[in-house]
Amino acid sequence: MNTPVLETKRLILRPFRQDDARTVYECWESDPDVAKYMFWTSHNDIEKTKEWILYELGQIEKEDWFRFAIVKKETDELIGTVLIYYEEEVQNWEIAYNLGKKYWKQGYATEAVRQVLLFANKVLGLTEVVGRYAKENQASGNVMKKLGFQYEKDIPYECNNGKVKREGVQCRWLKLKDNFNQMDRNTKEVGEVHMRVGINELTPELFLELYSSVGWEPPGKEQVERALKHTLVNFTAFDGDKPVGMVRLIGDGGMSFYIKDFAIIPSYQSKGIGSLLMENIEKYIRDNILEGWAVSLELISTKAAVSFYKKKGFEERPCEWDGPGMFKMIG
Repeated sequence: MNTPVLETKRLILRPFRQDDARTVYECWESDPDVAKYMFWTSHNDIEKTKEWILYELGQIEKEDWFRFAIVKKETDELIGTVLIYYEEEVQNWEIAYNLGKKYWKQGYATEAVRQVLLFANKVLGLTEVVGRYAKENQASGNVMKKLGFQYEKDIPYECNNGKVKREGVQCRWLKLKDNFNQMDRNTKEVGEVHMRVGINELTPELFLELYSSVGWEPPGKEQVERALKHTLVNFTAFDGDKPVGMVRLIGDGGMSFYIKDFAIIPSYQSKGIGSLLMENIEKYIRDNILEGWAVSLELISTKAAVSFYKKKGFEERPCEWDGPGMFKMIG
């Protein structure tokens, strides 16, 4: 089949055209910063880019190679590329992507790759995809983590046509149908807000930003890094690309689960975001316990949130069979 045209909220993903060569060359192919962690080397001559475009045009009808140009809807700017193809080296389908430097850190890579994976699952029928990246390239690793790829193993990672040897990571997204069903559930309209809930997307910086937004005195970054590392799962609510709320789930995974750091920035409170995050928490627990198990979900509520938690089925302590909840700070 021919490489199709795909669409997201902000992007058009289409096959390359011959007249894209100049933009491709200027946007990323001539930039050594973009090529730093790539298998290819940067181009010092637009003729090389033209040759690359011709090669890609020859791949459009192939059944194992789907290369997309990433184009911003609003401006029609060509900003990067994403490729899904069958890689003989790993005996599986692999995803690869890059953007022009001026478009980094704006969520475009995650948005584009998510749509290509959706195409791979629903159209190509794929049930797993491999991703590889250089350990130093944490931005690429974060994209894969946001999309649900799981670490598989450390690997040698060659850049710039084998001229540079780095340490790399291979990760894999299994059971794509389940992941996409989860992604569909995690996106919904809440009032006038189009919300998305990200799984394990919290960074220490984002955690501290949301933690401070509700007036809590934040801990140190090193303490947050350790806490996130040992968290069972965390959820972040996004309005478009704007993070507006978070919650962590900790516990033993078998008998007791505990809700921590449930924070929604003040201007987004009372809009149903707390309910959306709670739905994700309860679903995670049900999906990760065995049939017939009964487990406890516990928390310490602020006074203002007591009525919210009661509506969600939580019971106050003390009661006729339990004393008050207690805690102690150490250090």
